[in-house]
Amino acid sequence: MAAVKRAPSFDPPPPTGEIRPGLFARFPEGYSCWRRWPLLVVLHGQYREPAYDFGIWGPLADAAGMILICPIYGTTGGTTRSPQADAAVLDEVAAMILRHNVDPDRVYLSGISMGGAMTWRLGQAYPDRWAALGPEIHGPKAFADGYPFLGNVADVPLFVMEGEFDGLNTVYNRRAAKELRAAGGPFEYHELRNFGHDRMTWLYPMFLEFAAARRRDPHPRRIDHAAMNAYEGTRAWLSIRSVSGGAAFGARDGAFNPRDLCRIRADIAESTITLTALAGKPAEVEVFHDPLLMTTPMTIVIGDRKTPWKPVFDAGKLLERVRTTGDRGQLYGGSLRVRW
Repeated sequence: MAAVKRAPSFDPPPPTGEIRPGLFARFPEGYSCWRRWPLLVVLHGQYREPAYDFGIWGPLADAAGMILICPIYGTTGGTTRSPQADAAVLDEVAAMILRHNVDPDRVYLSGISMGGAMTWRLGQAYPDRWAALGPEIHGPKAFADGYPFLGNVADVPLFVMEGEFDGLNTVYNRRAAKELRAAGGPFEYHELRNFGHDRMTWLYPMFLEFAAARRRDPHPRRIDHAAMNAYEGTRAWLSIRSVSGGAAFGARDGAFNPRDLCRIRADIAESTITLTALAGKPAEVEVFHDPLLMTTPMTIVIGDRKTPWKPVFDAGKLLERVRTTGDRGQLYGGSLRVRW
């Protein structure tokens, strides 16, 4: 009997182009479901269709050995701040992870103009989802008191592409660059002279090289996260559920009120989780536990108060997390809600 030297593939080659309404995808040459692949997510600009970005980024992603998707998430600038716009992108990422063996530790996000704004937004709201960010010709949203959420991406690799004469986008990006450099994280800022709100195509290979060297940490030992809406308050093994006196916290209208801002630092050291409020007044926080460590009793420390916790495996919660994120490498099967 002859030995089988190579296992045959029974999966048809994945389609390329608009694989379903509103989603363009391209798989690199030699794609096989038997290995994990990096994923590049590119977000279109205002009043643009994803087909345009797909045509530009496709050959570059293929040369870099990355799967490329370009989802549609809206047509107006207002769609960059809503749970519907978030879900339009995050659900496609989760589906790619589950269906096409994407490596959740190598998911890279970029976008131009409105897509750049969305890249900043998704990076700051869900920093544990991305291995690198590449916003193009759009700065992070600024408030009267600066950038309250910029610290969320201080440890996320950032490759910012901007023009010298891009109005407030240039101003905002320069200010953000100053803060991010001071934070000392993995950050690069590229501002092209004599350019305005123009596509930075020749910087794309540099971004892909920058991104390919990065992997996210799926189980961070420290979390420093700010949120002003409850649906943005989840990061890795921590969720900010509510704040004291925050009338709009949990509302999904995108309105900003400084009293709704809540920022928490959480540290894991052996069997202790220490929670510290850095801004706002948190009312309830939920911490999750790795199911592989279910035999380890934990202690939740808030100031002088200590809460003992013996985690209990919750299969339903674990499966729901896999379904919503697609991520089987960042599993937390038990949780505890603690009042501040």
